Amino acid sequence: MAGWDWAFWAAGGAVGVVGLLLCAWALLRDRARGRRRCPRCWYDMSAVPGMKCPECGREARTEKALFRTKPRWRRAGLGMVLVVLGGGTAVVPTVASGVWVLWVPPRVLNYGLSFFDGQARREYELAVGPRTTWSPGLAIPSGVRSQWQRLLMARRCAVLLGDTSTKGEVPERGGSDKPLTWEVREEALYDLPALGREARVAAPALMRCTRHNDAFCGEVIGSFAYLHPSVGTPLIRRVTMKSPDPSIRSLGLSAAADAFPRVRSLAGTIEAAALSDNDATVRNQAVENLPLTAPGERWSMRVLERSLGDDVARVRLTAVQSLSIISKGVSRSGMARWVPPPETSRDIARLLALSLHDQSPIVRRVTATALAMMGDPALPYGDDMLRAYQRERDGETQMVLAISLGRLKGMEAALPLVAQLLHSSDESVSSAARSWLRRQMEHGPEELSRGARTILESADKDGATLERNGPR
Repeated sequence: MAGWDWAFWAAGGAVGVVGLLLCAWALLRDRARGRRRCPRCWYDMSAVPGMKCPECGREARTEKALFRTKPRWRRAGLGMVLVVLGGGTAVVPTVASGVWVLWVPPRVLNYGLSFFDGQARREYELAVGPRTTWSPGLAIPSGVRSQWQRLLMARRCAVLLGDTSTKGEVPERGGSDKPLTWEVREEALYDLPALGREARVAAPALMRCTRHNDAFCGEVIGSFAYLHPSVGTPLIRRVTMKSPDPSIRSLGLSAAADAFPRVRSLAGTIEAAALSDNDATVRNQAVENLPLTAPGERWSMRVLERSLGDDVARVRLTAVQSLSIISKGVSRSGMARWVPPPETSRDIARLLALSLHDQSPIVRRVTATALAMMGDPALPYGDDMLRAYQRERDGETQMVLAISLGRLKGMEAALPLVAQLLHSSDESVSSAARSWLRRQMEHGPEELSRGARTILESADKDGATLERNGPR
């Protein structure tokens, strides 16, 4: 019918406009225009003194009542009929396509369908048949084409999920009564995606299942990503933004990440959770999901940039790790490998260079490693790494900065920096520096090996001299 939608809209609009014009003409045309008329029989009282009608005997309460507009109620009623008829004609394509389900509140749908619970049970059992085995993803056969059948089966799934409007009904499976076991509820849950937008009937029951943080709650929230977008997207937003339980909001974020390739409008939900949630665990989860959901997109880069300034070090560390993952390119499920363009790589290097000033040593260490792994896009920030090394007070972080700078500019640049760490007061740092120099001496290129040997021999000589002479 899609090709004839315009014809129904045009015909319905034309009939509706005619009906409106007829209503306006019937109710507004016959105005008083200065004439005094009886408000009951409309007798002309222009020559009659007082306010009592000589024709019907009615006496008006006020003078203003004698100047009312005379309505034509029959013609106005005909106009309203035409308006309703035109509106009905215009919505025929909508009703035929099934979109009307999205306009009716789910609770209203449930209430109306509750009168057909017996039929819903029969339709569901007929479509599904006896299940001897069960596996995730088992769905109602696609041969169910009638929207009414899908609505009934969605109502049945809502009942099986524990809809309280069933007044304590015990669902029947295979002709025998069984309690609402995990398997029965799970079967109904995984049947819903096959029902399309009609699964909206089960939305209240699904939300009731998310009130308690248990294993089945996780199953329910995870299924939101596979429902029809018009059904699953509002549920994901509601769970992610309004649930008082941080762990449930985290589950909602996972569902949003799974659904994002099909529902791009969830970007705002993920961004709001990453920047505005009052729980650090939820913000951390949102940032952690970004490399797989929207690598390199403008809004995700904006989120990562702002997350680098988060109050919690764990969130900042995750943001650095996510930037590193994006810079290396990621593989998204069902899609080709995503490789960052040069502009994105330069932007990532700029953001990572800012994190060299982070308050947390572990964030600074991970940042230095990420910059070293980027290669050419991070070369302009080699001087920033050197300055970070010079002002660093944590020996372990200095070691990581020195090695990262060597990976970025060549290991020869790291030799003098590591040599300084041989005299660190922290034995673990000096030992790590000596081990690194020995590896370069044994396995590095000739020139690098020679430099490392010279540094170690000089350090050993200084140590022997100091031991022989003792402290002054």
